[in-house]
Amino acid sequence: MRPNATTKTNEWLRDEHDVLDRQQIKLFTFLVGQQELLAQKSALQIAGKTQIVARLIVEELAFHGIRNAEDVATCLNGYDQTTYPEGTQWSFTRFHLPQAFDAGCRLLNDAAVLWNAFEAAHHKATLPGRLEAPMESFARAVEVVLKDSQLSDAPGYCPDPSLWAHAVRRSGYVQSRHATGRVLVHAQGGARAHCAALSDPQPRRATIDPGIGRHIRCKVAVAW
Repeated sequence: MRPNATTKTNEWLRDEHDVLDRQQIKLFTFLVGQQELLAQKSALQIAGKTQIVARLIVEELAFHGIRNAEDVATCLNGYDQTTYPEGTQWSFTRFHLPQAFDAGCRLLNDAAVLWNAFEAAHHKATLPGRLEAPMESFARAVEVVLKDSQLSDAPGYCPDPSLWAHAVRRSGYVQSRHATGRVLVHAQGGARAHCAALSDPQPRRATIDPGIGRHIRCKVAVAW
């Protein structure tokens, strides 16, 4: 169902749901989109179209971005562990930094550094709400680090914190947040909740257990 679906379309979907239900066939609908879908749901409720909401738009689940250093560690571990082609020894990290990787360098070890770089950018730009980095911005930052590190590849090399900070600035995170100009909607406990436009006055430094990624596996698909 499109965000601008007409009342007639909604009613048709409702009727199809009832027809299938009488045949003991359960219809599951999944609506994927932006926050405008929540506005559409609210409009239907205000208009008294609760029969449509009850059949087609019952539960709300938000897609979240990167929300803490542990999320960063999970995804960076994917770059270190995921190989392409499958069955080879070439992970994404090793492809860009073969010498450093073979000597023990892992992006996972820089999870806290990258998270702190996003936090610093978030607070410096005085962005409202809690930090939640979109995967697009995260992937761009990692891409910058891997590509900019290729000429420095050598045994013992690991990306410098200043490079991670540079990568976050080039990731477009701050620009995209300024462009949207609103606080994202978060789902909490299965219910809809709106983030308060408040910033923590003091950025907090993130630290993680260095061994956090030992039992984490994360598949990543990177198109560069």
